[in-house]
Amino acid sequence: MKYFAKIKYLGTDFHGFQVQPGLRTVQGELCRALSETLGVPVSVTGCSRTDRGVHANEMCITVLAEGASVPPDRLAVAAARYLPPDISVFFAEEAAEDFHPRYDVYGKEYLYKIVNSRTMDPFLVGRA
Repeated sequence: MKYFAKIKYLGTDFHGFQVQPGLRTVQGELCRALSETLGVPVSVTGCSRTDRGVHANEMCITVLAEGASVPPDRLAVAAARYLPPDISVFFAEEAAEDFHPRYDVYGKEYLYKIVNSRTMDPFLVGRA
């Protein structure tokens, strides 16, 4: 089965999205957690890559999981058990086999937050 999912994560403790040997990455954590959730090896593809420390509020991914039997509408809740607290799957549905999250999108939106103040807002530490 191929799932389409939306995720969000705090990138502070990640070395970017893409798997890098020996480093904690979002894609690596997703592969580990979703393999546990679905009971089969998975392949995770993102709509883009993020650099070290970058957060994502709504990133689209696909999860290829041959032989998985978890219904798409239950994936987010099921995955929460295995995901670390800084990553969340908040939406999932079945994807067409030929869908690609990077090439089949209409556009992407990036938001850069820069604090321009003499004092720091503690709620923005690590987020701006």
